[in-house]
Amino acid sequence: MGKSKGKAKVMKVIDPRRAPPSKTFNCPFCNHEKSVTSKLDKAKRVGTLKCGVCGVQFQCIITSLSAPIDVYGKWIDECETMNNDGDDAAAASDSDADSEVSDL
Repeated sequence: MGKSKGKAKVMKVIDPRRAPPSKTFNCPFCNHEKSVTSKLDKAKRVGTLKCGVCGVQFQCIITSLSAPIDVYGKWIDECETMNNDGDDAAAASDSDADSEVSDL
């Protein structure tokens, strides 16, 4: 009788066309490439991004499924809303100034 063969080892095949998701990003403030590093603390449920050049930081609440690109996307969305709110506030103050001039 022969010896029973053990279970064959299955090798994991990595698709060479699919790159792993990036953990470094471009900074929207200083425009340096790959200067923003991400850190996800899933125990505390906090995602942190920090630019190594200009020192800007961003933190947000994450879930167990969050990835670094999700935190970066939230940061970009926050930057856009802040820019749009600033534009709206400036436009409102300009229209207020125009209405005061017309009242005189």
